[in-house]
Amino acid sequence: MFDQQDRWLEELMLYTGRKELITCTAGRMPLTAIVAEIAEACSDPRVHDRQRTYDWQSMASDLKAALGWIGPELSALVDSTSRAVHTTITADLLVSTKNGALAVDDSQRPAVAAKIAAVTGILSGDLLLVAAWRDLVTACRDIDHTLYPRERVAYLRDTLIALSELRNQDRQHWSPVSIAVRVLRGTEAAVRYARATVGDTVDTATLFDPTAAADMSEAELFDLAERCLVQRPSTGTCVVWFRLRPAFVKSLSCVTFGAVTFYDAQTLASALIDHERARELFEVVPEELLTEEIRELQRSSEVDEVQGFEHVPQLVYARVTVREIEGHRAKETARMYLDTVLAVVDIAPGMWQVLDGTLFFDGSPSHGSAVEWGLKAPLPAAVFSENDTVTQTLRELTAAGHTFTVETARRLQPVLRLQAALLSVPRSDPEAVVMAAVRAIEHCNTWIAPLEKYRWYGFVEQYLFDEYLVTGFANRVAGEVFSAVVQYLPDRSPGAPAQPTLRAIRDEITVGGGPAIDSSKALEHVSALKEIYAEHWLVRQLKETDDTVSSSAALRAAFDSERQQLDARVKRLTRSRNSAIHGGTLSVVACETVADFALIMGRKALNTVIRALVAGEPVGRYASGQRNEFLQRAEILTQGGDLGNLFRLTP
Repeated sequence: MFDQQDRWLEELMLYTGRKELITCTAGRMPLTAIVAEIAEACSDPRVHDRQRTYDWQSMASDLKAALGWIGPELSALVDSTSRAVHTTITADLLVSTKNGALAVDDSQRPAVAAKIAAVTGILSGDLLLVAAWRDLVTACRDIDHTLYPRERVAYLRDTLIALSELRNQDRQHWSPVSIAVRVLRGTEAAVRYARATVGDTVDTATLFDPTAAADMSEAELFDLAERCLVQRPSTGTCVVWFRLRPAFVKSLSCVTFGAVTFYDAQTLASALIDHERARELFEVVPEELLTEEIRELQRSSEVDEVQGFEHVPQLVYARVTVREIEGHRAKETARMYLDTVLAVVDIAPGMWQVLDGTLFFDGSPSHGSAVEWGLKAPLPAAVFSENDTVTQTLRELTAAGHTFTVETARRLQPVLRLQAALLSVPRSDPEAVVMAAVRAIEHCNTWIAPLEKYRWYGFVEQYLFDEYLVTGFANRVAGEVFSAVVQYLPDRSPGAPAQPTLRAIRDEITVGGGPAIDSSKALEHVSALKEIYAEHWLVRQLKETDDTVSSSAALRAAFDSERQQLDARVKRLTRSRNSAIHGGTLSVVACETVADFALIMGRKALNTVIRALVAGEPVGRYASGQRNEFLQRAEILTQGGDLGNLFRLTP
C-alpha cells in the first residue's frame, strides 16, 4: 500500500481507479456516446426538418471533437469510417437554403444511418479496446502536457471505459481494466491471478511471495495485461433478495409477479427451519436458502437486521430472478425490475419502502456468510465543525451591511425554491440535473434581463461565460495547489526524505492550521511545487498551469480554447434539454458530460439574483455590474495584467 510506483503507473492507477463514467471536465463526449446518439437520431421515425438543424450541427461538432482527441492507435481503426459520417452530415444532410441558412435534407438520413452503422459495427471489437488501452498507457508515460494535457488523459480514460462498457465488463476492483493495471505493477500475486483469469496454467502448489517481482519482461507483462483486458464476462441466472417495510403479503404462501416473488417475513423465517414445509408451502421455492448453514442460523439467537431472516411483522422479503445477466450487473438490474413493479402497482404513500442491503446468489460458492444483508439504512454522515462556515458568513454579510428585511425574505422565496429544486436532484440522474438547471437559468434570465429578449443560452453567454472562465481557472489553480500541499506527498514511501520547502509552503498558505488554504496565495507557489513533484503524477497539471500563466498569450489561448468548449457544451445542453422536453433523441451520456457544467451555471445564475436581493440592489443592475467586472478581469488577465485578478478585481 505504501510502495510508490513509477509516475506513469501511479497516474494510470489513479485514472482507471475512478468509478465515474465521465472524468474529463472539458465537456467532450466519448466517441461511443456520440456515435450512439447519431444512430438513434437516424432511427427517429419523425420527420427532421429545419428545427432539427441545430441538433445535427451540434452532433456533428461533437463527433469531430471526439475524433480529434482520441489516441493515435484507436484513431487508426475508426477515423476514416467516422469521418465519413461527419462528411455525410455536414455535406449532404445539412444543406444551404436560398437565403443562405442551413436546413435538414431528411432524405439523406438513411445515408447517415448506413455510415454510422459501419462505425457501430466495429466498436465492440477486441482491437479497439486494446487500442484505447494502449493510447491511455502511452499518454500516461508521456509527460509532455502540450500533447497530453490532464483533460486529454482523462478523456482517453473515458474512451477506454466507454468501450469496456459496450462489452458489459465489470468496473469494480476485479474488472478487466483493473486486473490489467495490476499486471503492469509486475507482482507475483497480480501475475498469477491474471494468468488464471485468461486460462493459463498456474502453479498452485508452490508457496510464493505475493509482493515479489514476477519473472516476466515488460513486453510479457503488457501482453498479459491486454489478454486480461479483452476477457468477456460470463452470463447466467442470478437471484437477488431485497427487504421492504412496511409491507404485507396477504397470503399464506407468497405472491409472484413475473420475475419477482414476495414473501411474508414471519412465514419465510419459520419455513427456513423446516425445508420440507418450505417446499410444500411456497409456489416459488427459494432453494438457495434451504441449506444447513441457514437452517442453523435461523434456529439460533443471532438473527438480526444484518444477517438472517427476521421473524417480525410488517416486513416482506422480495426474491428477484434475473436470467442471462453478468454477475456484476445483476443487483442493479434486479433493483430496477423491483422498482418498476412497485411503481406500476398502486402503493399507498409510505408503504413498501425498499431497505438497504441485498443477498446475492449465482450458483458459485460464497465467501463468508451467504445471508449477511448489511444495514437497513446508512449510518449518519460524520459532522466536522471545520466545514461549518455559517458564523463567518453571517458576520461578513453583517459587516457589508447586507442584512435584510422580512419583505426581502419574501422576494427571495421564488429564487430559493428554484435553488432547492436544483440542489435536490441526485447527481446520479444527469437528465434531471440538466432539466432543473436550465429551468433555473430561464427564470433568472427573465429576472435579470427581461427586456433583452435573450434565449436562455444567449443569457448564459452574455452574463455567465466570463465568470465561469475566470473562477473556473482560479478554482483549478487552487485545487492543484491544495492537492500538492494537503492531499499528497511527492514520495509516500517509508523513509522518504523530508520536504522542507513543501512544509514551508504549507505553513504559509494553510488557514488555521489546515486543511483549508488561502486560494489567493496558491498561484505564486505553482512553479516551486512543479519542481517538488517532478517524479509524481501531479507534475503534469502543475506544469500545464505554470506554462499557462507564464505569459498573457498562453493564458489568452487557454481562455479562447475554453470558450470554444463552453460553446460546444451549451449547444449539447440545448439539444439535450430540447429532447427532454419535446421528446426525441436523448443521450444519457450527453447529459452526463454537461451535468456538472449545467449545475454550475444554474447555481451561478441563482446566486447572482440572491446576492442582488440581499444587497438591496435592482437585479439587472447588479448582474450587469458583476458581468462587467468579470469581463474586465478576463481582459486584464489576457493582456498581461496582474494575475491576482483570478481571485479578485485588481486594476
